[in-house]
Amino acid sequence: MLLRQATFHRFRNLDGTVEFCPGINFFTGRNGQGKSNVLESIFVGAHGRSFRAGKLVDLIKFGEPSALVDLVVCRDEADTPVSVTITPSERKLSIGGRTDCDAAEAMDWLRVIFFGPEDLDIVKGAPAARREFLDRAISAHYPPYATTLKTYNKLLRERNQLLRDIAARRPPPGGLMEAYEAELAKSGALLFSQRTRYVGELAPAATTAVREHTGGRLGLDVRYACAWAGQLPEKPVSPEDIQALPPAGGAARDAMPPASRITPDLLESRLVSARGADVSLGRTSVGPHTDDLDLDLNGKPARFFGSQGEQRQVAVSLKLAQLALWRNKFRVNPVLLLDDVMSELDPERQRLLLHAIDGWRVQTLISTTSKPDVVVEGSVCVFEVEEGRIRHVGQGNST
Repeated sequence: MLLRQATFHRFRNLDGTVEFCPGINFFTGRNGQGKSNVLESIFVGAHGRSFRAGKLVDLIKFGEPSALVDLVVCRDEADTPVSVTITPSERKLSIGGRTDCDAAEAMDWLRVIFFGPEDLDIVKGAPAARREFLDRAISAHYPPYATTLKTYNKLLRERNQLLRDIAARRPPPGGLMEAYEAELAKSGALLFSQRTRYVGELAPAATTAVREHTGGRLGLDVRYACAWAGQLPEKPVSPEDIQALPPAGGAARDAMPPASRITPDLLESRLVSARGADVSLGRTSVGPHTDDLDLDLNGKPARFFGSQGEQRQVAVSLKLAQLALWRNKFRVNPVLLLDDVMSELDPERQRLLLHAIDGWRVQTLISTTSKPDVVVEGSVCVFEVEEGRIRHVGQGNST
């Protein structure tokens, strides 16, 4: 898959057309000129939403009624137009001339992996940032996960409301809390299974990426952290195992392998044990919504002991690992979008990172204030962005 061309009409401060090379595309310029807007437009075309917080109207040039991004995507040696039209109240996606396509279709047609400054929170932020990274990554990799997550969150909100009702001396009908806990445990066990399975595939790819773009100087260890589970089963529970489970307490569980019966029971027992404390807290204190992703660099938590540059390298490596899993599963190369990735990296780290990316042979768009002086094997294009105008200023193997 290749992104051949993008045409912007009133998208933030952008107007004009860009033709991309199949290798690394640098967008350079001073801050505030529109470099990140180029990457954002591609992301919006692929997802129907921005990676930035805000409203649809924020994507439209001030004073204009709408914005339009037209992309040309090459897959299987055929070019297909992908476009998104944005108004203050809605966005409409079109693929190959078909209008009103949904975001899932766009994401399937144009796959992108994005890294921005906020993604540093995956490493140095609170556990919620790492859970969000996992949830988004798994949902893109395995769409049914999103349904499981939605079900779990709905049940979690309902149990939390029951806890608050109990605290307010409005006890729920008999058996209602137990019913919610049994279903919450079932959905939670499935989330746990899918997360641990994905992390098991992600971890070696991320470890390899860190090693490649630090010259072997850093070793990364990635582990799924689940404090509530205590002694975990010997193998992850498969989605098929969980779906086959009878209601809580069903005798048929005894016929199942140990690993497939322990996790839902374990979470359910933790929920029951924590119920009294949870009433005082007004929220559920155990379950996959409290889990974390441990990231250790050379044996120490990257969150506390990694430098800003090292934390950036870990975050980028996790995105590259996500890209590797996509490529292996879907047999297409996603477009890699790296926003301000070069800051906090010294010239040697920049060189190692770019050579690692070049070795992946994926089309990459990078925004940076100044172009690195690095020679790579693949094709390179350099664009200068000034006040929303994009000018092609260089091409070749060296930036």
